[in-house]
Amino acid sequence: MANYDQVAHRWYERTQGSAKNRLYNPRMIDVGDAIQSYGSHFELGRAIRDKKGEVILYLLNGDNYSVTPSRHQSVIRSVVEWGSTPNVIIPYSVLSSAGIQSRDVRLLEATSEQYEIIRHTATSIDDVPEHRQHSVSPLADVLADNVGYGWSGQPGGPRVDDDGFPVDKYDWLVTFDGTTYRWITFRHWLGESLIEATIRYSVACKAYRPAHWDNPMPPHYNANRAENWPGWKDETVYEAARQEYQAAMRAYQSGYHPASCSRHGDTCGGRIRKSRRVKFLSGFDHNETRRSYFFCELPKTDAVTVADAYKALKPDTVSFAEVLGREVKRQGDIFAIALGVNTRMLTKAGAVITKRGHVFSTDHEATELAVLPDGTTLARGCLRHNPQWRRPDHARLTLGKSWHVLVKNTVPLSV
Repeated sequence: MANYDQVAHRWYERTQGSAKNRLYNPRMIDVGDAIQSYGSHFELGRAIRDKKGEVILYLLNGDNYSVTPSRHQSVIRSVVEWGSTPNVIIPYSVLSSAGIQSRDVRLLEATSEQYEIIRHTATSIDDVPEHRQHSVSPLADVLADNVGYGWSGQPGGPRVDDDGFPVDKYDWLVTFDGTTYRWITFRHWLGESLIEATIRYSVACKAYRPAHWDNPMPPHYNANRAENWPGWKDETVYEAARQEYQAAMRAYQSGYHPASCSRHGDTCGGRIRKSRRVKFLSGFDHNETRRSYFFCELPKTDAVTVADAYKALKPDTVSFAEVLGREVKRQGDIFAIALGVNTRMLTKAGAVITKRGHVFSTDHEATELAVLPDGTTLARGCLRHNPQWRRPDHARLTLGKSWHVLVKNTVPLSV
């Protein structure tokens, strides 16, 4: 049985046309252009081909599942990154939520992945992760040690920076200066990407008429219920009621019209399947202390780079305000532009001012909200993201005492 590296390399070679036979491993399964972890429920990646059958992109799944699939993902990424064919990592869950099939994705641009170095300190050995406690080394010994080899095989012993933290290639090391333990970890960030994909959806057919009856269905009767039929013992009364009911049923059934559609015939079913080609941005909100991931549809745009895509998300009002030198703040998909008006001016213009109001029917709340008759919305105080049943995605944004006009970004659909 082949190991993970061998299966991954053979899958890559086979999609490139340099190999034919697949290698077997029940945990990492090669199924044509796709490779799976334990089965079809978790696809690790897929080779995307053009109309000529040439591989133009490797789409890798960015979702987290469990320990072993995560190891499989790491192996696949390392194999694909060595090749010359472009690759992009996007969570399959967001593609599914947007109605996108992985085979329909075309990459326009992708930025490289990033690894963030996080520094940790502790004053007690108990606060050091258990699997790292064996690697604690006195800081004085580390500074004096210039013999040995790093994990990459390069000569030189452990190194530390000016603050006593290990340098990045010695992430296994924990230094101790007598009072403080110091070590580093890495946080992996996906690269941002601009893709083009086909969305398949359905809309109601206006020409479709469902099955219907011209006459209402007669009420059900039971001749054995004396309270409804006082003369049920009289055969004449019973026969007359039975004939009346049968005549009503015949009239009801004769007025039946099956479902029909004047445009699509019997195959319509009331829904029309459609598709459209749109662009999506897979990126991170850099405005937050801890960057949050988002996947959104772009408005109709000529953007071909990730930078262009971010510009396309800005409404014209915001771009114009920046040109004029106005102060522009942002919380998620809400922009706030400083405006030189006061409360008296807004009241005179017919604004309705409320406390702790929701902005544009979203989870964003403002300390004080003013809505003009034409729908223009202003706020001051603070903007808070207050979703139900989960933690906020955005930090609190301070607007101050001055009024800011609020504008939503140009995203038609987000996931």
